[in-house]
Order: sequence, then structure tokens, then C-alpha cells
Amino acid sequence: MAATKLQGGAIRTTTQETRISSHHSGPLPSPQTLADYEQLQPGSIERIFSMAEKEQESRIERERIQLDADIEHRNVLTELQKNAHRGTFISDYLGQVMGFIVAMACVAGAIYAGAFLDRPWVAAILVSVPTIGIINAVRGMKGNGRGQ
Repeated sequence: MAATKLQGGAIRTTTQETRISSHHSGPLPSPQTLADYEQLQPGSIERIFSMAEKEQESRIERERIQLDADIEHRNVLTELQKNAHRGTFISDYLGQVMGFIVAMACVAGAIYAGAFLDRPWVAAILVSVPTIGIINAVRGMKGNGRGQ
């Protein structure tokens, strides 16, 4: 603090403040701090480095275990998705096969009813069943985007 006399007997005081700060970031203390620790407790630098190395090894191992678990989880999910797609494909395929069998049975029944039983109205009903089913299937494909 400095004081200066002014005219008329007044005194002006000035204060100057200087701050010095440092910042260190990292897993280990700053070199100065390490030197201070070593001065207080000889051998402490070696112990600090050993602890840091063990912590790093532990962290690497935990991350490896987590990555392995993530990979296994993704593999399981991929397999489940494959099975779901396979099940959907089989279900769709069986539905088409069964639909074809029913349609052919209706057509065969219509031919038999029309040609051998002389029942044209039965033949018309038997032919209309698969025809209506096909029309509904085509209309449904246009509605849900599967036919595109």
C-alpha cells in the first residue's frame, strides 16, 4: 500500500494486488506437488505412480469387460431379430400355401359341382370364395405398403 500527500493535506492511498494461480489437470499431481510429497515422505512418488498404474489397468479391464458385454448383447439382439424375421417368413409362406390349397379345393369343388352335380349356383359360390379372398389380399397389400 502506498500513500501520497496531496495539496491541502489530503492523503491518497493506493493498493496493488497481484494474484498468481496455476491449474493442473491429469491423473497425477503436478510435478511440484509430487516433489513436495517426496520431501515429506521419501518413496511416495513411486507409490503414487504405482497406484496410478494399477488404477489405469483396472479401468482398462472394466472397459474391456463392458465392451465384451455390449458385443454379446448386440449378438443376442441380432440373433433374436433373425429368428423373428425367419418366423415371419415361415408364417407368411405357410399362409400362402394354405391359401393356395383352399383356392384350388374351391376351384376343384366348383368344377365338380358344375360339371357332375349340375349345380351351377354351388359352383359360383365355390369360385367366388377364393376370388373374394384374392381381391381382399390385393387391396390389403395396397393399404399397408407391403405390395410396393
